[in-house]
Amino acid sequence: MMWQLMAASKDQELETTYLKLLKETSSHEKAITRDLGRTFPHHDFFTDGQGIGQENLFNVLKAYSIHDEAVGYCQGLPFVVAILLLNMPDEEAFSLLVRLMEVYDLRGHFLPEMPKLQLRLFQFDRLIEELLQYCMSISFAKG
Repeated sequence: MMWQLMAASKDQELETTYLKLLKETSSHEKAITRDLGRTFPHHDFFTDGQGIGQENLFNVLKAYSIHDEAVGYCQGLPFVVAILLLNMPDEEAFSLLVRLMEVYDLRGHFLPEMPKLQLRLFQFDRLIEELLQYCMSISFAKG
């Protein structure tokens, strides 16, 4: 509930869009289906291949792949969606996913070239490099 309030994602229009998208076909359906069992395979909500957890996960991923054709489907996306589904119904999860991707710029992590992910990895490398230099200077100073 808090995530939805903070992201202003409770949106009847997006929830209606989600229900319409469920009736369409996505070119990513095979890839999505292949990855369902790999997403939190030991969590009770997702273990049953015919259960509501995997069904909702498939539906949100399929709908989003149609909603945002530039992103389509990316293997890391099921884990984000799964966390949402553990906390809210699928239509609300779709709405929050759209807000996270568009308003909070998570989308750049899942585009084919992954520009935001590349940026985050570069930033992480620089932080590690600085930390290692600091650790080495302390190590040499103490002999």
